[in-house]
Amino acid sequence: MTLTTRCPRCGTVYQLIADQLKLHHGLVRCGHCQEIFDGAARQVEPLLLTDVAAQPDDGSDARDTGPSPERAACKLIDNGPLEPTFHPHGVSAPFSVMREIPVPGHRGTLRRVGWLVSLTLTVLLIAQLAWWQREKIVTAWPRTEAVYTLACAQLGCIMSPPRDIDGLAIEQTSLRQTDTAHQLELHFSLRNRDAVALAYPDLEVTLLGSNNDIVVRRVLRPSEYLPSVASEHRGVPARTVQPIAVRLDVGSVDAADYRVQIFYP
Repeated sequence: MTLTTRCPRCGTVYQLIADQLKLHHGLVRCGHCQEIFDGAARQVEPLLLTDVAAQPDDGSDARDTGPSPERAACKLIDNGPLEPTFHPHGVSAPFSVMREIPVPGHRGTLRRVGWLVSLTLTVLLIAQLAWWQREKIVTAWPRTEAVYTLACAQLGCIMSPPRDIDGLAIEQTSLRQTDTAHQLELHFSLRNRDAVALAYPDLEVTLLGSNNDIVVRRVLRPSEYLPSVASEHRGVPARTVQPIAVRLDVGSVDAADYRVQIFYP
């Protein structure tokens, strides 16, 4: 089966075989202007050619020596290439961009890698926050202390006791003059009400005069009122009362009262 098509650029008319046109997905390359077009979409009616061929040549108009447009069209068909040339890459060229589109499997791999990286960063962020807030976490959940201690053993760090000034209280304080001149001895008990060991606080001792004015103020670090450094590192044991005694050199002052406070620097 043959069909007639026309080039949209130069107007050249061709006769094509339908099977050959299907083989190249309907694409035709004009042999005159090299234009590539859809041959099936550019079909023309072959009646024009048959009508022109059927007209009688009466020779009445001898002055009309030039070919008519219809005969010119026939001449193009007779003299032009009966079988248009087909570009070997005519089909693949318009769709070459498809080769740059990632395949679904590659896209899925990238998505899984992205999720894995996001999950890893989230876990690291949570671990970092848990380490920064370890004192509050251990105070609120005492069972987590063993986890932090194990982590420090693996990382080579020292797990210091947490600080919670609200969990400590001073009880049974007394201040007396010693046998040494200008020296006082302070006795008090430090109670830990929490379920975990707490860091020893700093101690502030204030001596007051008869008018309740401050005559002496001393701040003692744990190393100054504890018997050993080991006690400081262990902290105040959970739910215990620690008796503490400390001597103060106050000079030649007369104190009518005193005040003892604890705090964390």
